[in-house]
Amino acid sequence: MSKFSFENLPQHQIITHDQIRDIYENALDLMETTGVRFEFHEALKLLHDAGCLVDYESMLVRIPRNLVEDSVRNAPETFSLYDREGEFYCEFGDGQPRFNPGSSSVLVLDRDGKTSRTSTAMDLIAITKVAQAMPQIDFVSSSVVAEEAPLELGSQLIYLTEIKHSKKPIIGGAVDEAGPKRTFELLKAV
Repeated sequence: MSKFSFENLPQHQIITHDQIRDIYENALDLMETTGVRFEFHEALKLLHDAGCLVDYESMLVRIPRNLVEDSVRNAPETFSLYDREGEFYCEFGDGQPRFNPGSSSVLVLDRDGKTSRTSTAMDLIAITKVAQAMPQIDFVSSSVVAEEAPLELGSQLIYLTEIKHSKKPIIGGAVDEAGPKRTFELLKAV
């Protein structure tokens, strides 16, 4: 399956293609036998309706191998990504590697190069500005957690900071079930 082929990407190969296949096979086995926990009731229903075995009490979902393989097979080989102004940004699946500054660091190394401390919104601003300035970085992401933000608003603080300090596409997530709705409200407001 070409979606799991890396021959066309620049190589600094640490693991072999056989090891990549082993990781893929083990992931399929893990999803089917051990399962994955989803703490979002709508996701549990969607997964159940798609053919997964769902334990609603433990929120554990066992995803059949054939469902994963069919989903991968039916996914498009490529897709286009547009920036916030609606301009074409890049094509995923075109064989080019894409980079972002990483995600969700709780601790950062302070300017003295020795002391670690909890991450802050100021760290996120600095990382976002650097990512915006570097052509080698394709996206901005929730690089740090910004510990001073209340848990339920942390994602929105991160998105607002990234929107204010970068025009690049954002990679992110949510920390709770209501997070996506709050994020969409934020995006509509800005």
